Amino acid sequence: WARLRRVTFPLFFAPEIGTGAVIPMLAAWPAAGGGLPGLAAMLGTAAAWYGAEWRLAARNGWPRSWRWPLACLARDLLFVPIWLAAWVARDIVWRGNAMDIRTKPARLGTDASAA
Repeated sequence: WARLRRVTFPLFFAPEIGTGAVIPMLAAWPAAGGGLPGLAAMLGTAAAWYGAEWRLAARNGWPRSWRWPLACLARDLLFVPIWLAAWVARDIVWRGNAMDIRTKPARLGTDASAA
């Protein structure tokens, strides 16, 4: 789906990398000056981010366990390579059918069968 979104809506797909917690957590490190304060800022950012997700899940009655924050972190960490791969790869397999999703220039039909 990431590859298809990149081709279909590139201006909307480009900023999607910032929708997970990884970029804000990485930005917290230099913002706090690195070192131990940077680590504390990263952990605080993660606690705020995943704490908000935890509260939303609780409010909606979704199941949660001690593994839930780890699963959210894994999801956000995997989002980065998926996003990067979407910029490079050009083909997908959809329901067992190989497809090429590169954008192609539009051509006007010149033969009678195009009408």
